[in-house]
Amino acid sequence: MIAGDVARAVQLKDCYRLQFHEMQEKSKSPVNIRQHEVSDLLRKPIRAYMYRRAHEHVFMKLGLGYKEFLQAVEKKQIPRSVATETLTEISKLDFGCELILAFFSDDREAYIYKVDQQGLEPCDNFAAIGSGCVIGEGVLYQRNHQWNDPIGPTVYRVYEAIN
Repeated sequence: MIAGDVARAVQLKDCYRLQFHEMQEKSKSPVNIRQHEVSDLLRKPIRAYMYRRAHEHVFMKLGLGYKEFLQAVEKKQIPRSVATETLTEISKLDFGCELILAFFSDDREAYIYKVDQQGLEPCDNFAAIGSGCVIGEGVLYQRNHQWNDPIGPTVYRVYEAIN
């Protein structure tokens, strides 16, 4: 599921898709994720996405790629004030979107993670994103929703949370 800027969400989702595709190509078999690897694996695409955001920002501002910008800063080819301003702007870049990631690991454990402005967050039982996430999570907490609840009450609670 996605929330926020759709184009940004698709870019972030594509970073995850690329990560898992590369893992599968490397192993030549289905991707096996073990419990102790989950968080680290899910952080790599976030770094790639934010690198892309920085690259895009620097290119739009200075006409340089992010790597070239950093090299030019190191060689003092860019005025210090411009470098400082640009790096400050980059540090303030946000995701521009939110994602819910749900999957099963190799050891048959179910995982739900939320990717938002705070980064990667593991979630128990459910996750909510977007402008209504506080209310949605409140409704699901109030109903004491659990991961193993039957599908009927679960669908009703989700409906109730979004209305």
